[in-house]
Amino acid sequence: MRRLLTLLAALLLGAGAQAQLTQGGKDPVAIARVKVLPSVAEAAKARQGELALKRITETLEAQFTPVLSSTRVFDLVERTQKADLELEQAYAAVAVDPNDKNAASALKMAGVRFLVMPQVTAFEDRTDVSVYQVSGLANVQRRIYLAARLQIVDATTGKLLPEAPAAEVRQLVQIDQDVNADRAKSDEFLVGAADEMARQLCWKLVASLRPAKVLALTGDQVMINRGTDAGFAKGLKVGIFATEAVTDEDTGEMLTNEVPVGKATVVRAEAGKSFAKVEGENLGIAKGCVVRADLESLPPPAPAAPAAPAAPLPAGSSEKPLQWK
Repeated sequence: MRRLLTLLAALLLGAGAQAQLTQGGKDPVAIARVKVLPSVAEAAKARQGELALKRITETLEAQFTPVLSSTRVFDLVERTQKADLELEQAYAAVAVDPNDKNAASALKMAGVRFLVMPQVTAFEDRTDVSVYQVSGLANVQRRIYLAARLQIVDATTGKLLPEAPAAEVRQLVQIDQDVNADRAKSDEFLVGAADEMARQLCWKLVASLRPAKVLALTGDQVMINRGTDAGFAKGLKVGIFATEAVTDEDTGEMLTNEVPVGKATVVRAEAGKSFAKVEGENLGIAKGCVVRADLESLPPPAPAAPAAPAAPLPAGSSEKPLQWK
């Protein structure tokens, strides 16, 4: 029986190969400018949060490209700075040695396989202040909520892919400070939320278009082409699947059937790769199998240390201040 399952897994891997993306190379991807839903912009304006929304949107846009590039999964093609590229091409046409192989050429920008369009779907930046009357200090709580999604277009057909990776980031900043201080207003919290959103979206994009795969199997050790930068850390449990390309006869859409062939637990991880030990029966784990991570199997991160107060807190200015009658 086990032999039959192993053979079936191998056949599924062979069948699914035709449905995979570019083999032996990287698919070129372009990232569009970040868009904000009109209702989100209007809500921010009503709360006088236009500047904060602009700051977080610009940071998300600036961070998305380097974060996606760091995954080393796609070839990124510049599109947002098109005017600058065209200016360099025009300059090269009149002022650069035509024999210089590095000279920019008009109409020679690379094409892309996928166009990724980030969109901010929700944003809230709220600050609550509680003043300690006796000490003259204030407890400031700043809550930042950011939601975004990615629309993915297959540029070779112009069709919108059904996958739309989405993520949410929630941050709570709590600071005891002087009433007139503005430490909680620092841009670092907006930048931090945008950085985390870029990280989540990029890896969800990778998981959607290029899921993690088995690179090698040696005994009961599985080598995976994802590492700590993708959330693959020691203790993470993963499922391993053989894949088969299936066509929906009603819609003509190409789907992927995944057959579980084993489970494993990551025992060692580093940037770009990790190693897992097979747990239980191996029903046909082989190079090319898809690896799905169970991120909920990781222990929760240690809580961040509370921000240090601006000054020693006198009696009555703790989390439970004295009640004065």
